[in-house]
Amino acid sequence: MKKINLNSVIVICALALFSCDNKTETAKMGNGGNDNEPVCGSIELPVDTAVKCIKRYDSLWKASHAGQPAPVRAFTIRAVDLLKAMGMPTEMASDTNVCKYNHVRVYLGQNYDNAYKLFITPVSGANLCNSVGGADVILSNTKATPSNYVLDLNAPCPQVCASNSVLNPNN
Repeated sequence: MKKINLNSVIVICALALFSCDNKTETAKMGNGGNDNEPVCGSIELPVDTAVKCIKRYDSLWKASHAGQPAPVRAFTIRAVDLLKAMGMPTEMASDTNVCKYNHVRVYLGQNYDNAYKLFITPVSGANLCNSVGGADVILSNTKATPSNYVLDLNAPCPQVCASNSVLNPNN
């Protein structure tokens, strides 16, 4: 079996489960058998920008709900659930040569254009059965100027919705 690192799995998840912010590059990659699907623009977002969006989401919620904090700020997701949703072998989740982390966390945010955002980062030490949240792992790139980042997932419904899905109440 080919070894895949967590970043590859996350990028595959991001591209498969969520579209992008409609920015495209000229490069092409095979997605689901469609070699003509364009690669989305960068999904690496600096951590400080994500933190601002997450805080903005929370403050806007409080402002519109009598000072109450948002009831949901993030979701912790098991790697096995992501793999299963993508039609990949769930055994990959327990292979540390393939999946370095067993969970990811997806934070809700809102930018200053009022667009809703999802930010994803690996999680270490989580145990959902025992209500242990674990710790977020902030990713770092190896570019000439290294930076810490999260993955920025941008394709909220209704702009990008599933067609003919029982999960979409507007179908």
